[in-house]
Amino acid sequence: MTEFDTEAFRDLLTTAILGRRLTALDSVPSTQDLAREVAGESLRNPDGEVVLTEFQTQGRGRRRRAWSSPPNVNLLFSLILCPRPRIARPTLITLLMGGAVREALATGSGVDASVKWPNDVLIGGRKVAGILTEEGRRPDGRPFWVVGVGINVNGSREDLTGELAHTATTLRAECGHETPREELLARLLAEFEEHYGAMQRGQLDDILAWLRRRVDGMGAPVRVRAGDAEITGAAAGLDDDGALVVRTSHGTLSRVEAGDDVEWL
Repeated sequence: MTEFDTEAFRDLLTTAILGRRLTALDSVPSTQDLAREVAGESLRNPDGEVVLTEFQTQGRGRRRRAWSSPPNVNLLFSLILCPRPRIARPTLITLLMGGAVREALATGSGVDASVKWPNDVLIGGRKVAGILTEEGRRPDGRPFWVVGVGINVNGSREDLTGELAHTATTLRAECGHETPREELLARLLAEFEEHYGAMQRGQLDDILAWLRRRVDGMGAPVRVRAGDAEITGAAAGLDDDGALVVRTSHGTLSRVEAGDDVEWL
């Protein structure tokens, strides 16, 4: 397997901001933690900086679940964002990244992926990518967000062990050939930048319309646990913050946050 070629990536990059600053390392405990350090200590605006690695020793996903990946085959990176405070909506940011991953996979490899609320991208019902959005504070007190992305790109099904063997997949397994990771990341950042720019301009109606066409599972049964409470019902849509709206068997609507324990039935 070949290492990520940063020069080739820069030649392919078409964005105005995202990915123009790139830190690429062979191994780190977590790109999320390193990106938080970069953003939390930077005196300049770190908006759009990317921290990428070939291997993580302490990678994590939503609800601090471990994210493991063999070296030199997948995309493991964290993107620093500094959106305007009044329109910074973490669930929307996560879903926008999921939509951008979906579009980048379709454009580059022709695969039909779907976005599963709140943070997964699936191919044929199997997870190919996961996203984690976390908040931090810059030295001047202003907030920033770190969007961690893990995409199973050029690994094989044999790399997926344990529970992942039944629930996950790789892009290579689905399309039958390897994908240049540099091209995939450049496409993904270009796709995301378009919608991140719309968010910065306050075009939330356009963003929500775009997302509602791409987030699958509406109408599907779901069980939600929030603290000691549990509700079951059917996914009815997204609200303006990207939260999931669930219609219970009694016909009432409940708003579900991304931090709640959601089980799709």
